Amino acid sequence: MINDLTKQPLTPFNAITSPLSGSNLIEASAGTGKTFTITRIFMRLLLEKRLPLSSILVVTFTEAATHELRERIYLYLKEALEAFTAGSSDDPLIGNLISRITPTDAIDTLKTALASLDTCPVYTIHGFCKKLLSDFAFESSSTFDPDFIKSQSEYVSQAAQDFWRVNFYTTAPGFINYLKTNKVLPETFESIFDDYNNYNSARIIPDCTPVDYSPVEAHLQSLTGLFFDQWTTQKTEIIDCLNKCQLSKTSYSDAKIVAGVIKLDHIAANGSVTINDKKSLELFTLTKIKNSFKKGSQLVNHDFFTLCDDLLECVTSLDTLYEKQLEYFYSQSISFIKTHVIDAKKRNNAISFDDMLNNVYLTLQSSQAELFRAQVLTKYRAALIDEFQDTDPVQYGIFKQLFVETVPTTIQQSSPPKSHLGRYSQEAPAGGIGIEVGTICTNSSSPPAGDLGGVVSGGVHPENEYQKNSTITFFIGDPKQAIYSFRGADVFTYLRASHEVESHFTLDTNYRSAPSLVNAVVQLFTQAAQPFFIDEIDIASVKGGVTDAAKIIDNNLEMQPLQLRFISNKKNSTVTVMNDVICEIWRLIAHGTIGVEKIHTSHIAILVRFNKDAFYYQNALSEIGIPSVIASSASVFSTAEATDFFQLLSAIAKPTDALINAVLTLPFFNFNSSQIYNLSNNVNEFGKWLALFTNAQAEWYAEGFGVMINRFFRDLDIEQTVLSQVSGERKITNYYHIKELLEKETTSGHDRPGALLALLSRKIKMAELKSSPSDDELIRLDTDDDAVQIMTVHKSKGLEFDIVFCPDIGIVKSVRSNTRKGEPCIVHDDHGTPLFVIGKNEIEQHEEQYNNEQLAENLRLLYVALTRAKSLCYLYYEDSKDAQTSSLTWLLFSNQCAVKSVSSLNIITNKQPDEFFLDALEKQTSLSDAIAVTKVPEIVTSAYYSEKRTDEHDDLVVRKFTGKVASPWRIASYSLLTHSGTSQPQHFEMQFDEREIALNLQKSAAVDFDIFSFPRGAKSGTLLHDIIEATDLSAEIGSDTMEQVTASLEKNGYETTWTTVITDMLTTLQKVSLKTADATMTLGQIDKEHCIKEMEFYFPLKPVTHREIRAVFEDQQTLFGDIYTAEGLSFETLSGFIKGYVDMIFEHDDRFYIIDWKSNYLGSTSQDYTPDKLRKVMNSEHYVLQYYLYTVALDQYLRVHKPGYSYKKHFGGVLYLFLRGLSLEGNTGIFYDRPDFGKVEALRGVLLG
Repeated sequence: MINDLTKQPLTPFNAITSPLSGSNLIEASAGTGKTFTITRIFMRLLLEKRLPLSSILVVTFTEAATHELRERIYLYLKEALEAFTAGSSDDPLIGNLISRITPTDAIDTLKTALASLDTCPVYTIHGFCKKLLSDFAFESSSTFDPDFIKSQSEYVSQAAQDFWRVNFYTTAPGFINYLKTNKVLPETFESIFDDYNNYNSARIIPDCTPVDYSPVEAHLQSLTGLFFDQWTTQKTEIIDCLNKCQLSKTSYSDAKIVAGVIKLDHIAANGSVTINDKKSLELFTLTKIKNSFKKGSQLVNHDFFTLCDDLLECVTSLDTLYEKQLEYFYSQSISFIKTHVIDAKKRNNAISFDDMLNNVYLTLQSSQAELFRAQVLTKYRAALIDEFQDTDPVQYGIFKQLFVETVPTTIQQSSPPKSHLGRYSQEAPAGGIGIEVGTICTNSSSPPAGDLGGVVSGGVHPENEYQKNSTITFFIGDPKQAIYSFRGADVFTYLRASHEVESHFTLDTNYRSAPSLVNAVVQLFTQAAQPFFIDEIDIASVKGGVTDAAKIIDNNLEMQPLQLRFISNKKNSTVTVMNDVICEIWRLIAHGTIGVEKIHTSHIAILVRFNKDAFYYQNALSEIGIPSVIASSASVFSTAEATDFFQLLSAIAKPTDALINAVLTLPFFNFNSSQIYNLSNNVNEFGKWLALFTNAQAEWYAEGFGVMINRFFRDLDIEQTVLSQVSGERKITNYYHIKELLEKETTSGHDRPGALLALLSRKIKMAELKSSPSDDELIRLDTDDDAVQIMTVHKSKGLEFDIVFCPDIGIVKSVRSNTRKGEPCIVHDDHGTPLFVIGKNEIEQHEEQYNNEQLAENLRLLYVALTRAKSLCYLYYEDSKDAQTSSLTWLLFSNQCAVKSVSSLNIITNKQPDEFFLDALEKQTSLSDAIAVTKVPEIVTSAYYSEKRTDEHDDLVVRKFTGKVASPWRIASYSLLTHSGTSQPQHFEMQFDEREIALNLQKSAAVDFDIFSFPRGAKSGTLLHDIIEATDLSAEIGSDTMEQVTASLEKNGYETTWTTVITDMLTTLQKVSLKTADATMTLGQIDKEHCIKEMEFYFPLKPVTHREIRAVFEDQQTLFGDIYTAEGLSFETLSGFIKGYVDMIFEHDDRFYIIDWKSNYLGSTSQDYTPDKLRKVMNSEHYVLQYYLYTVALDQYLRVHKPGYSYKKHFGGVLYLFLRGLSLEGNTGIFYDRPDFGKVEALRGVLLG
């Protein structure tokens, strides 16, 4: 990878004899005692080098690690003091120091150190930089008392919105359409910036310049005019020419020609050709026509075909120009957002964690660099840098310039800034965000490729002489455990540093794992020539140092420490792996011992690749009663409790029986099926729940979310209900955490139900995408130690467990999914310099490199996972498409690759049988006696390892319930009343593509492709209802409506060629004359203020039978010559509530009307929708009963809400509009009636009592 570096031989580090001088790097493989070594170096610096405690700097990368280091240092100092006092010690280093150092001096030093331990400088990297900026504020020109912020995401989000407004509000419509097509939003630029900002020294490729696409747009406009003229005047002739060419039916079937004609009609109707029309135009190009000739065909040409060639070439060119312009905006957004974030934070005197690093880095490149370094080196005489593999170019640049590079022998203070309070904005290194440093510095001050931070010439006085840096510096880390690239950690920085330090050591003894397990892991990796893909990283020769390793015994048999388990069930391998993990855990707990101790849940850990999988395993363990806890770095919004909370708030925001019943089954209330059934049969009890949720809704609106939700939790004692369940503490912790976060959001305008639900939905979606949530969203830790530990491999770093299960880390693929291909990405060049690739062509060129780096990361993750185990480790593998490019596949087959690449690995493993992979696994047993290989059964259940398993268990099956559960109490509707509710066979129409109707018509301009041909069925009916509901019929039906219709068709999986048909239907619906008993009007005359769409009604239903309903209509008077008798109703007794939705209610001349849209297909001409034919449908489909129900509901409503209301005076009637049959030329598709008031009253009495 870094072709100017080669692997250097390493010297084992000896804590007693290795020299303490200059710059050093210690490569500490997993389990080799990194923290142990740091405490020993610290002790020697204190006693041997006689450095003051406060001058020994220790830096690590997490707060938890600082606490552990400080504690370990304290304990070792205390142990040394006791040993010097006693005059002897079993500790080799302390014993050696006793022999070489005067006891009185050592005791005085140790007592002083222990008394002043609080002054020991143990920091995170951010804490160290914060300390420097505070202690040396003058030298670094830092602001006083800044507001330290954990995250700058709000600043970045606002800057991305600003960038969008500045650049796109006045952009050409064609380019805006391109952005919409490619789903480019303000959040896109926010994401681009976040990805780039993780790698401060990345170089953007390609170099982007603005594109002038206006000449091509002008040319397209000219060609569009010719297209419109020819297509609208010569369409018949064009289609005839196409049909006469005798073209290949593969490319020019009747269906494709008709569909193509419809698409060109759509283009002509829109009045513009866009880049989205390339496929539509291609069918009519002369080029495609010539390439589709049958043998012996002759061309029947038309100028239109050549015009389409020109149009296709033009829109293709425009597409390319738009693509280049978007790349330019990508690159510009980075500098724009960076500048605006700097300005915004300056106004608020705010500084983020990254700013601290960048400001120190930039100070070291400024005119104040010499003075700043001198002050720091006066204070710190030694530096111990822990977890160095997680460093990045900026962090290493700071350490290198402070503690590694040569320093001037004389320090001359350069001119100070204009004033102590005066600051100059300075660019951060290659894209990082910096604030307030002492001198102006542009991007040219960033380290060039291959240079990770030297002092720029402007900050060094040429008259100074230089000497070796006297600081004693130790970098401690392990490149095999560099797994935080998603946070910007850069393993190539580590590799370069390894060649820039004076001495390079290694720790060669593993004190964590059983020696046989250490050997097994080493052998697994060493079989590959390049076990970590990157040449410079190798598996160290580590020996086992544990002499009393605990063995795992199962049923009196010793288990091999490394268990490789193969899955052959490709169809459901994820479930099979999970079941096997759960069963193995159950078996180990039931029968296993570790040493002489019985195996407990606390001995076991499950390490997963992704946060979401942790919850699946926890649920699976809970089902068989095994306790578990999740130690996650995921967002609380990624948990099942977040989805539960969304459902709860949805039910409160809009109480319905379905939502309430669903929520009652969630952990908040934990109702079982029996309780739900009993509730459904008790109208009073359900009424109480309905009232409770309805009151909560009212309280939300009246008093706000915080008051409502806290009272809701308190009054219903939700905490105790949840705590009584399996994993109850975890669940209630998450619920309270989510509630707390949502309460904070209500202060920023998200208090209303709709806004808060939208916010919660967005956070749940974002939690699925972001790998690094903000600190306040991190899942709060469990406290139960007596449980199986479940966590990601990243979270397990630095931890150890007796038994470890790795279900997926050996299977995870190393290639991007198809949905992510083409996205900007970070890769590294041959010198290890990060590149941020944003160009489409460049991304394609670097895709292989990206996959290779992903594989290298997966190999390091595999190493970390395997080395967490002390006694036993399970690793799963399978023959699947994902596993073909996995880390374990690389170890098994990389030596067979023609070239070192993921694609080469995929060639070797693609479409190979199970035996190919299983054989490779079984060969591992010859590498080490500590490795066992097992093929997992395709069906794994808990009975698989049961103690009392019998043959009859194999024949057990779940009986299928075929009976009927009566439920007289329910929330009824028109549909329930008109269907018996029994499990009668359903008769479905033959399913076929409705477009075939059109394809059998003439191949000419007279293709009759209209509303009658629109697909039938419930899905199509729902679509038409939704489109009408979203359309303002009182406004003009134009291009905006067509875009809305097109979007609805695409969203629901329909061809967009139906856009014109649906738009024409809406125009007819708007303009058709509606004649009633009292007036004539059109829907276009009804403005939005005088109509309600989808009005919901909901009222109590007394016990009622179908006979009572039929009795209402027994003496029904003739309806236009036909009689409705409610014949066919057969439901049993119903009680509870009745609900429904009225498509539209409107007021005209102080009368109220009901409208219902019907998409029924009655025939292919308007004459199939005449009033007499509609009457039969109204009766046979019980639509008469439907509109009587609607009338009762509206009448009830108006009685309460309209003063002086009377049915005769104010109720205008009902209109059923059959959408396929509406016509401006006749009275078809319209059914009107004004229900008989006596029947309305009778039905009211039957339903309401």
